[in-house]
Amino acid sequence: MKIKKRPFGVLSSGQKVSLFTISNKRMSFSVTNYGCTITSIMVPGKDGTVDDVALGYSTLEGYVHNPVFFGCLIGRFANRIANASFSLAGKTYALTKNDGDNCLHSGRPGYHKMVWDAEAFCNPKEAGVSFRRFSPDGEQGFPGDVDLKVSYSLTASNEIVIRYSARTSAPTPVNLTNHTYFNLAGAGSETVLEHRVQLFADRYVPVGKDAI
Repeated sequence: MKIKKRPFGVLSSGQKVSLFTISNKRMSFSVTNYGCTITSIMVPGKDGTVDDVALGYSTLEGYVHNPVFFGCLIGRFANRIANASFSLAGKTYALTKNDGDNCLHSGRPGYHKMVWDAEAFCNPKEAGVSFRRFSPDGEQGFPGDVDLKVSYSLTASNEIVIRYSARTSAPTPVNLTNHTYFNLAGAGSETVLEHRVQLFADRYVPVGKDAI
């Protein structure tokens, strides 16, 4: 298991951004501390040719604009909240309307546009990076301080494992996810229209015309 860290660019604020590449003898993936964003997942195909199956950009500038959330962490609450508001403990909280009248992926400022503290780790079973940040009470309109920790790791069994942790100072909605897009034929290849996916789930949540 190996971890390599290199500079990925500098934001207009002067903040330096890093890129971490984690690899074993079979595959690798790269992640940046800008938005905890997975920038590539390199895996071999049946013929042994290694391709990138994660869609994304080759430069930091691409992720600064990134209108479709390629590869990044979504929070404090992933997906849509109807009417950009919710009630909790008798109080109504207003959020950003950035998807019609709804709030998509928590509005602004998005966790995917922030530089997180990062620390690499490695043990005999896996290697990866832990990301941390503090979300203050009122950020994005949500109540309560939240201490966040997210780790991305690669195991010796070729698994990418993502772990989320959030400690709050008050009741608050928390729904974190990673927003990587995949093309198993390799980035820049055919479309995903012939892909098939199987989900082992006991239940699912249907959505309406506004994807709520």
